[in-house]
Amino acid sequence: MPLKNGSEESLLIAQRQNLERDINTSWITIYNALGANKSNPLSDEDFLKNHWITYFDKYNRSEAEAYSGYLFDEQFILQNLYTKSVTYETIHNYIKSLQRAAVVWNKINNPIFFSDKEELHKNAILSLYRAGLKPSFKPLLMGLLLRKDNLDFIKVINLLEEYSFKIFSISNRQSNTGDSKLYKLAYQVYQNEWSPDDVFANIKQHLDWYYNFSFFKNHVVELFEYGDRKGYYGWSGRFYFIFEYDNYLRNINSNSTIASKIIWEDFYNKNSIEHIFPQSAALSLEEYCEGEITSAKTERYNEIQNDWVAFINFAPEERKDFLKVSKSIGNFIE
Repeated sequence: MPLKNGSEESLLIAQRQNLERDINTSWITIYNALGANKSNPLSDEDFLKNHWITYFDKYNRSEAEAYSGYLFDEQFILQNLYTKSVTYETIHNYIKSLQRAAVVWNKINNPIFFSDKEELHKNAILSLYRAGLKPSFKPLLMGLLLRKDNLDFIKVINLLEEYSFKIFSISNRQSNTGDSKLYKLAYQVYQNEWSPDDVFANIKQHLDWYYNFSFFKNHVVELFEYGDRKGYYGWSGRFYFIFEYDNYLRNINSNSTIASKIIWEDFYNKNSIEHIFPQSAALSLEEYCEGEITSAKTERYNEIQNDWVAFINFAPEERKDFLKVSKSIGNFIE
């Protein structure tokens, strides 16, 4: 190997020093971003994997830890430095991409960190969370938020919300449905290969392909007739549907007030939806007491009937007719 002259050696030393400084600076930013939410620090491995999907387009479903194998056993190894397939510039670009992506990754997982100027992105992603932000969406969100034209991608985030509800809550598809296509799309978006309109059209095509309402009908039959027979209580999309329907009614009802508006966190975290007309109010005293009528049970039964005084003139059999729809969404209330 020929000896390097003084200027070449000085250049290499300067490159190495600059790279070391960039790496140290970048990792400070990365770990600050991943740990920004002290109550819920983000996994560095999860971040690296999602960035790898977006940056390299090497996703392989057949390998559980394909990202680490590629990064540490194939890409960033000494042999590639010697052959110059990996250069200082290659490493510099990768590190800087990680630095920028970590800030975006924190916002995706903790929307409270979006700035006031990013309110449109924040609201769109919060709506996506309500429908179900699937892991397969995150690399794509990372890629589009890193774009300079990311405001033009709001419609894409809104479409992902529709995609989540229709594919997973309505069509009852497996959780990994379409993930390979979305991962490929994430890389193409990050590399500026696709316009917002192209991305929207591509996702819409997948949505139309996977969406099947007849699957929902079959799923509803299963919820009512098999297993523990929870009916709509067992449907994963019940909270999102009721929340969005309530918002829809408020938008068309000029009498609605902000004070009565449902707060998603309070609504969802209760993990409870009640009937407008409960089963206990439709029972006769004998049925309620299950054949053992006591003064305590009678007192409690009368309290329940008084709570539902509007139905007091209906006989128990008539009330049971009301409960034929007791598990329908129309009889749910928060």
